Amino acid sequence: MEEKTAVDLGSVPLEDLVKEVKRRMQEFESAKRELGFGDSVGVDRMRAPVARSKRTGSSTKKQAAKKRWEGWDEYLSKHPNAKPKEFFQWKKKQGK
Repeated sequence: MEEKTAVDLGSVPLEDLVKEVKRRMQEFESAKRELGFGDSVGVDRMRAPVARSKRTGSSTKKQAAKKRWEGWDEYLSKHPNAKPKEFFQWKKKQGK
């Protein structure tokens, strides 16, 4: 490839710059189509479809939550106005 000298873009009329950019974009789009990388709209036909992962749910999180709240009903029956914070403090003291 031959080296090109830098051009001061301030000295080039805006109309000529726009024409050059449009010409290069047309060349780029036609080369893309020839190579099979999609059309001018930007649709990439070569790309494989992306499969969504299956949501399986986390049984370990559910089990941990159940274990964390074990004894709440019993504690609430003995302490009718109890708050969850008090329950967890009590549970911590019990070593559960």
